[in-house]
Amino acid sequence: MSANQNVEGVEELSILVVRDGSAGGSNKIPMQMIESYKKYDLVINISSNLILFQTLQTLLIAFLFWLNRVVVSDLNLGESKSLHSRLTLFLLNVKNVSIIDDGAASLNYYTFDHSGIIERSDSILRSWSYRKFYTTKRLTLKTFLDVPDSSGFFVKKYSFSDLTFRSSLALSYPSGGVMFLGAAFVEKGVMSESVYSDLCRSLIADMPETYIGYSPHRAERIEKIRSIVLETRFIMLEPALPIELELLNLQRIPQKIITFQSAAVLTIAALFPSIEITLIRVGRENFLSRNSKEERAVTEMEGFAQYLERYAMNTISV
Repeated sequence: MSANQNVEGVEELSILVVRDGSAGGSNKIPMQMIESYKKYDLVINISSNLILFQTLQTLLIAFLFWLNRVVVSDLNLGESKSLHSRLTLFLLNVKNVSIIDDGAASLNYYTFDHSGIIERSDSILRSWSYRKFYTTKRLTLKTFLDVPDSSGFFVKKYSFSDLTFRSSLALSYPSGGVMFLGAAFVEKGVMSESVYSDLCRSLIADMPETYIGYSPHRAERIEKIRSIVLETRFIMLEPALPIELELLNLQRIPQKIITFQSAAVLTIAALFPSIEITLIRVGRENFLSRNSKEERAVTEMEGFAQYLERYAMNTISV
């Protein structure tokens, strides 16, 4: 978040507010990576597993900004739909807003038809917190997705030029190495744990490769992953960074990646074009659909899978 005080002679500061402690076994933000980046004048870490305490800390920060007459020239939000993001946006004096790419969630602003991707009416962007920015087009979506501008926001596409050179130096894993990217279907409440475990077992059963690493989604529960690893030939990986940065830092890349619907498909395809990516297309019968919320979540995941297919070399239906 870039902010400047509305006082003559005070220069602009770059401030990063990090909300840590989200649910999930490995969903911890690597603060050491943020601090080593050295881009921000101030990093504020909201660290609590209790939503109430997080909300109180958010309110306190907003109050201190208001008390010091801080004008936020550019507010970058990583979780546009969260209560904390909307609360911050409502309380602060903000000029422009940027929504930082949230992977699959960013595609929720669009829908698909026979002509391609088109804008969808998203209630969040027309809610009380975003409406004034949407209607005056002071809203930007910063994304690596190949999507068009909308009637209410501009699209600014990320460039991976600074990382592409590093990826070209990476070496391959031992012959036959495969990496399997897990999914948080169980944690999101759209699939039972037994069904997810059965899918993983069936997918790995016929693989001839001797090395198959399981890289978990950041929100997956550690206990669930360990149970799957014990029942299969998976080798559990514990990346400290997002998988793309982990591969760059290790300078070792697999020959193949097999994955459920994951935004990592897009970034890995851009950074490591030599990796053979196989997308797992999960049939609707494997998902829970007990209510309209679950139905909507499954429909959104199917749309995301449809988008990802253009970047995968192969698909597997299960």
